[in-house]
Amino acid sequence: MTVNLHTRRNRDLEKRSKNGTYVYTAIWAVIGIGTNFYEQVPLLFYSILCAFLCFGLVRFLTFLFTSKSNSVNARLWTCLIYFNAIMPTMLLSSLLSVSLLHPLFEPLFLFLLLSVFGVLSGGIVNFSPRPDVSLAYVLTTILPPFFTLLLIADGRFMEAILLVLYGTYMLLLSRGLNHEYTLLTTQQIELEKLNQQDSLTMIANRRSFDHILKENWALQSRTNGKISLMLIDIDYFKRINDQYGHLAGDLVIQQVAETIKRVCRRVSDVVARIGGEEFAVIISATNHEEIVHLAERLRVSVSNEPIKYKQQSLNVTVSLGVATLSPNSSNTESELFELADKRLYCAKESGRNTTIHQD
Repeated sequence: MTVNLHTRRNRDLEKRSKNGTYVYTAIWAVIGIGTNFYEQVPLLFYSILCAFLCFGLVRFLTFLFTSKSNSVNARLWTCLIYFNAIMPTMLLSSLLSVSLLHPLFEPLFLFLLLSVFGVLSGGIVNFSPRPDVSLAYVLTTILPPFFTLLLIADGRFMEAILLVLYGTYMLLLSRGLNHEYTLLTTQQIELEKLNQQDSLTMIANRRSFDHILKENWALQSRTNGKISLMLIDIDYFKRINDQYGHLAGDLVIQQVAETIKRVCRRVSDVVARIGGEEFAVIISATNHEEIVHLAERLRVSVSNEPIKYKQQSLNVTVSLGVATLSPNSSNTESELFELADKRLYCAKESGRNTTIHQD
């Protein structure tokens, strides 16, 4: 199913955040071992290493949780993203600040400075989908060492200016990256929508229908729910095409699609055009009797609404086949479709303009 820009942004940010789960740990391990800091103050070295490992673990668990959960509280998600973006770089930049003040950390200064520049460059790319996260990331990375250089450390104005210049450049770069990301992602979403949408009726096409049915089947299987399928066929559609022309036929298809959307209007209802004059509606978490009532309401709505074409009224009816199954290991979504299709065939054989919901 096509997602909107906001959802795509969040998903991409989750994936990119996962990429940084090991980076900070590796940076600190290399610096500590390369400068023999781990031998001089082993307890402090390993404590900081454990902190970076914990931050990385939180990032990884956040990715697992949000990728497997269908609904994540927006405020909780934002807090997790900010935590994952800010805390590791805050610790690294704080270590850089300490290296300016404490003799024990002084040999680490150059390596930490280079590391800060490095994570700034990588982080801006990772967090480019969200300008607010990029801004928080840059400020968190440069402000602690900047104020330390400017206000506490003696003779370090050059490094302070360098940090500000580089941080400003990163912020400007992040704006450009965000603009480019937004443009490309919007284009991608539009292409996906065109690939999944029927061009005549602007509802889901057969490819999208198959994908959504499979996804809903898997979801209801995990939750022990039910899934219903309604197949709808316009009666005597070939006669309409032959008598009034294909433009009239297209208008009939469009109007029937609009009626189906109006009747099956729940957020979870999925309306699709799966053939020339055939439609389908996927409905979850509703008992079979309610689906039959909905199908009858749809049938009556179509038959009671003549379609105007060139000062003529076209009386259109539909036949419906309805099926409901509880997904489990012994059945598949194909069986649900076959059952609904069988009942649709029976409806057409029974004289059309009718609904069949049982064998």
